[in-house]
Amino acid sequence: MWKRITVVDRKLLFDSASFPLTVERLVFERDEKCSLAQMRKAGFLCLEEGDLSFFFDRNTVPLLSGACLFVNPMRPLSLRSNAPSRLTALYFDMTIAGAGLVREKYIGPLLGAAFDYAVLSPSGAQALCNALSVFEEGAFGCELRLLSGILESLSIVVYERQAALESGPRMDERLSRMLEYMKTHLDCRLRLGDIAAAGYVSTREASRLFERHLSSSVMKYFMFLRLEKARSLIEEGVENMGRICLETGFESVSHFSTCFRRMYAESPSEYRQRCRGR
Repeated sequence: MWKRITVVDRKLLFDSASFPLTVERLVFERDEKCSLAQMRKAGFLCLEEGDLSFFFDRNTVPLLSGACLFVNPMRPLSLRSNAPSRLTALYFDMTIAGAGLVREKYIGPLLGAAFDYAVLSPSGAQALCNALSVFEEGAFGCELRLLSGILESLSIVVYERQAALESGPRMDERLSRMLEYMKTHLDCRLRLGDIAAAGYVSTREASRLFERHLSSSVMKYFMFLRLEKARSLIEEGVENMGRICLETGFESVSHFSTCFRRMYAESPSEYRQRCRGR
């Protein structure tokens, strides 16, 4: 049976503009199976204790206590706990590296590369764990130490995945145009042809690009963006479900609720109550 993740601790550091990082601690009982739907951004998964198996489309990755995993954004990912486990998840986006050379040459291609994950080497895992330890202590400047540890671990991933970054497929301008079009038309009932036209490609090529770079169909990804927008509106305190449906292109509240529950394993009202309790 698939269960919703139990989040026992969640820390949002400042805001997405000044420090785009979220830290969560997740707890699992033995034999729990979960979908990590909230891994909508790139991130690191650090297993503090226990035994977990992660499932991607084509790979199964076992993780034991002390191991760390880098996960690319928007990859289908689920897990099974083989023993009682505690997992720390750190989510971030491209702005973590600022602008300029590092972001354009390394971080951007890393997040758009073909591989789904990277198991951190001992040095990368140690750098991340040390930074997390300082952060948990809450000492002055702990945010800087955490940021430094993440960037150090990212640099190790970049170094170890050099071949994939140099030869793997990148997110090209055609896909970028389609994504931008989708994000600015979340309130519309777009068709595959509309989205493909925005990228100046055929519907077949659009489908190939989304599958190759995002491991998703075009319309499934558009649904994801609409639901993410809806979730952000709920988090912002929007009470009127009709307004949320209007801004995210859903014809009825019932259809919206069904799609929301299918994606996040809880209804919009349940999610609102959980946001209020944070």
